[in-house]
Amino acid sequence: MKRFLLILGLMSTCLLHSQEQPKNTTASDIISNNTSKVLKTKDFKTLLQVSTFPNPIVKEMTIDFSDYGNYEVFLYDLNGKVICKRNINDDIQSSFDLTNLKSGIYTIIVIDREHEKMAHLRIQKE
Repeated sequence: MKRFLLILGLMSTCLLHSQEQPKNTTASDIISNNTSKVLKTKDFKTLLQVSTFPNPIVKEMTIDFSDYGNYEVFLYDLNGKVICKRNINDDIQSSFDLTNLKSGIYTIIVIDREHEKMAHLRIQKE
């Protein structure tokens, strides 16, 4: 069964991307299959300092990172389905066009694998 994932392009609208996944795949399964190691809270030494604005979001969301670095940003719906994934390379801020997302609550996970840090945020789309 095909599961459709939305992938955010830098400063662009989410684009539809199809990826073959088993029927009962969870967000954790997708991340572990797409990365070199399974994500576990104990794998990270500290929490990453990240902020988002505005919240609630109407069209565009900006993420401010605490330092320049290489980050993986995942956007999940309330069912744990990966809606968007973006790699941020050597930047301190990134904007996401979320115009096409339905209203609701979403979870953002930001990962800095080099420094073994992560952040977990909730946002609301109006």
